[in-house]
Amino acid sequence: MHLLFAQVLAQRDLSRAGDLFSIDDKEIVDDLSEVLMTIKDISSSEDYLNNDNDQAVVEICITRVTTAIKETGSINDNATALVLLWQSCLEYNLKPINRDEDSPHAKIASDIMSCLFMNYSNKAVMELAVPVAVKFLEQGNKEITRNMSSYLSLVAIESASLLARHTIPIIQSIVKGTRSLTRILPQIYAEEPKSLNDHVTVLIDLLPVCDSTETNNVLQLIGLVAKQDAKLLEPHVSTLAEHLKITATAQAVLISLIDMASTNAAPLATCLPALKDAVRIQSTLMSLAAKLFGAVGRLNQAYGKECIAFLVSQLPYVDRTTLAAVLIEIKSIGDQYPGLLGEHQTAISKQGESLSTAARMIVQQLREDIAKCDDTAVVMVESLTASTCEATSQTDSADHNDQDAKSETLSVEKDVIKKAESTTSVKHSHEHLNDSLSEKQTSLTGATTTTQTTTTMTTTTTATSSSSVSGLTVEQTNNNTSNTKLTESKDDSATKGSSQTDTISNIVERPPSANSRSPSNSSQATSAVVRKYSTEDKRESRSNLKIDGLQGSGKNKHRDSGIQQYLAHRHKEITSYMDSVRPRIPVPQECLVEEGYSSRTFGRLEFYCGKKGPHCLFNKSPFIHTTRNLQPWVHLMFLELQASSSTSVSLDDDGVQNLKACWEQQKKGGPIPFTRLITQPFPILKVQDHLIDELTDISYFDVFVYNKSFETWLCFLCNNPDKASGLLHEGQPMIEGCLKEKKVRWKLFKRWKTRYFTLAGEQLVGSKSKSSKPSVPIELGKIQSVKTLRKRDRSIPRAFEIFTNERTYVLKPKDGQNAEQWVQCLTLAMRHHACKGTFNTS
Repeated sequence: MHLLFAQVLAQRDLSRAGDLFSIDDKEIVDDLSEVLMTIKDISSSEDYLNNDNDQAVVEICITRVTTAIKETGSINDNATALVLLWQSCLEYNLKPINRDEDSPHAKIASDIMSCLFMNYSNKAVMELAVPVAVKFLEQGNKEITRNMSSYLSLVAIESASLLARHTIPIIQSIVKGTRSLTRILPQIYAEEPKSLNDHVTVLIDLLPVCDSTETNNVLQLIGLVAKQDAKLLEPHVSTLAEHLKITATAQAVLISLIDMASTNAAPLATCLPALKDAVRIQSTLMSLAAKLFGAVGRLNQAYGKECIAFLVSQLPYVDRTTLAAVLIEIKSIGDQYPGLLGEHQTAISKQGESLSTAARMIVQQLREDIAKCDDTAVVMVESLTASTCEATSQTDSADHNDQDAKSETLSVEKDVIKKAESTTSVKHSHEHLNDSLSEKQTSLTGATTTTQTTTTMTTTTTATSSSSVSGLTVEQTNNNTSNTKLTESKDDSATKGSSQTDTISNIVERPPSANSRSPSNSSQATSAVVRKYSTEDKRESRSNLKIDGLQGSGKNKHRDSGIQQYLAHRHKEITSYMDSVRPRIPVPQECLVEEGYSSRTFGRLEFYCGKKGPHCLFNKSPFIHTTRNLQPWVHLMFLELQASSSTSVSLDDDGVQNLKACWEQQKKGGPIPFTRLITQPFPILKVQDHLIDELTDISYFDVFVYNKSFETWLCFLCNNPDKASGLLHEGQPMIEGCLKEKKVRWKLFKRWKTRYFTLAGEQLVGSKSKSSKPSVPIELGKIQSVKTLRKRDRSIPRAFEIFTNERTYVLKPKDGQNAEQWVQCLTLAMRHHACKGTFNTS
């Protein structure tokens, strides 16, 4: 031990204790553990509590030791001695002597605690310190406990597993009043969920006495419990519902309740009044609350009616970003109980003019669902017609079995009327119609009708329809309660099965391209086109599917049912995802796969302007991007197809078939089949950023801008028509200024020559100064591309390159500020030159 340290400690010499700070740290670094053990002996002596001189010497020596440890970074060598001295303090009273003074051992404990937990990221030190630290929570010193809570929260960030071993003492300390420790509970839960699950009731009971910060900590823990074991929280739903009324906690509680609803929504029905009040107080909660209303509304018809009524009442007040989420939940309840939508048709239809594309699509789907629900009676009538024909066909002669046929017909009619009155889901009704017709066709085909039967029944409908099926006429008027008359005409000859099928097939005129396929243009190129269909096209497509079902073509009915079920289940996720991606990444309108050298394929993506105005840069020819990274682009194009369709797309659709052909041609037997590609997770943010980098490298964003009003990507001139006159005016400079031109090929040498450049007409002209004679210009028609040099290329900061057939020019602005502006102007001028004939320059 250093001589001065030995003298001060042996003689308790307070007069020389201050001289310890004049010693260099290197001289005492090897003695620190021995000094700490000597201090431990002094502080454990019987007269230490009453000896002010010894206390002062010990405090000075501890300060000198901890300072040396910090300066020399020798905590690992002295951690054991520090912890032993710290632990010895637990044997004494640590409560304050009076209001403003701590006990002697409390002072030692505070100094050592500060030194130890400055190294909270050092796991070896924390393994020694944490077991002792937990014991200090029970000593009754509020200051030490408060500081310990802060230190343990730091440990929880780096080494939560160490604290998880002491979960029970920590919970006991929280219950006794150290509620600041609640901040470490979420980190501990990830390591030791069982202990916290066992005490979750105790922690929830503390909510009424917690402040806002502590409440949020407990609610964060509850959110984790809700994800892992939601049943534990079911008895406490009413307590959690109370916090829905508090603005600061409502969102956290809602998230927990939504996780609970995914397991069992029944206990959450009692939350509906509180949930409604929370939404009225804080409208921003609507997007989350809608999920809870949807989950409860699907429990039974009574809750469904209540939840739909509230959600519909909030439609006029929700913002554009939330509207689609609310409509999705309304539709989910409506799918479960179709009869609930009809009374809200007007309010739902008003949202059809929303600026949100997703919202408009969902409104259209809801309208179709309502229309289907209203047409259910018509479906039942058609089923009744087929059943009546079957019953009539079973009569071998009109003389012997007339009474039996009439009674059987009447029985079938009653059964169908009963089904019509108790309308079930639209899907069930549709399947019932298909099954009935397919089962009855054989009997209907071979029937010989000898009598005329007239049946009148009352139905409730809003639709007007008229159709004829093999001599059967159905007429229905547009009254709320109307009489539907079915008249079967006499037919003296039997109808063959083939002719019956032809009759049903020809009821509706089908578009000639309904089942057409677009073959590849050549063996070396395959194209895929993404088209958005109108509402009428979608309805027609759905109608054609129904006719196929009536024809009994079960061969392809479930060909890709698995894919379609997957898409139907994730339709709202796909729509929401594309709504978020579309403003960041444009989706190509066409994709072409071509073969390059050595039979290597690459993708040729074509982008068009969404407006195509009079001065459009891409009115006739597209912006082309070639890429070898085709997988995310094909995936996005498929997602765009699905997002723009109100129903699940089929693998037989032309657009999907073309995408599949492109993918299979370029992958050349690769490991990912097309079906796996379209069902894999959506492109993540990292992949999206890579696609943006691709487009940035080819200056896409210099000529295209996303227009929020049109919700699509427009070329620069269509997005800024006021600037078209300046661009199209021949001879007028688009941009001019001093640029430094690199005169040496190698980037190692920074030799630049300043010249004055002017971009005007079809040339980039350089000269020594603005007034001097220009040199040989760079013709825009010879420029192949313009590219901004990456910022990581530090030898040429904020520069850009111009590539021509003959050479490459490296330029940078003299002030280094507007390189991107030069690149944009050059790109626009190049594009204008390329499609100059398409502009009206008058």
